[in-house]
Amino acid sequence: MFNPTEIPKQFKVFSIQTDLRISFPGQIWPTMFVSILLLPFVALFVGHFIFICLGLYEILHLNLEKAIDFFSYGTNNFWQLLTFVFAFSLLGAVTFCWLWIIFGFYEIRATEESLTTISKMLGMSWKKSVLTKEIRYFNQFLKRDGEGEDTWDLEIVTNQKLFDEEQSYPSWFPKKWVSADMLVRMNYKTVQLYSHSSPKPTEWLGKTLARFYRVEFKSTAQPNLTSF
Repeated sequence: MFNPTEIPKQFKVFSIQTDLRISFPGQIWPTMFVSILLLPFVALFVGHFIFICLGLYEILHLNLEKAIDFFSYGTNNFWQLLTFVFAFSLLGAVTFCWLWIIFGFYEIRATEESLTTISKMLGMSWKKSVLTKEIRYFNQFLKRDGEGEDTWDLEIVTNQKLFDEEQSYPSWFPKKWVSADMLVRMNYKTVQLYSHSSPKPTEWLGKTLARFYRVEFKSTAQPNLTSF
């Protein structure tokens, strides 16, 4: 049984009996700041979407010239039409990110048969599963980005080999930068689970899942040089 005081605030535990269900936000950025920063782009996307609706209405009424006028910012110019398509696609991607920041979250479902990560947002979901027999161990590592925004990441190291033959670093590569753990990640497929600026949340999640599957939990301060 979990002690509620030991569960990091980033996580919600829904089931702690035969199966384990843990949910957490879909990002680690300051939600309010980023969502406000992206609001102008979302407003532009809504404006473009309205133009598309108006253009489709004109197409349905066989008024193609008027529709092209909507799709080219009122210029009937081919290059402006391409600009509209590009802008709508780009703003659509930004709007999706904005929705994910506000409404998106992950859920981990651990069962005897597999570990499944589910990305959820506004009724949509995407699943990724790893069979229990394929779980080698859970690994926590420090991911450096070179700009002072390092994160602690948690991954599954699986039993799925990436190559037929064992891979290694060249003989001239500094040995102090090489660990047995890094060599394992170079040769076996890894699955990203969670990322946070602090090591404690990823450590708790990693140890919790490791206990559930009766496998090892490892932690290293070395950056993940071989991400798959």
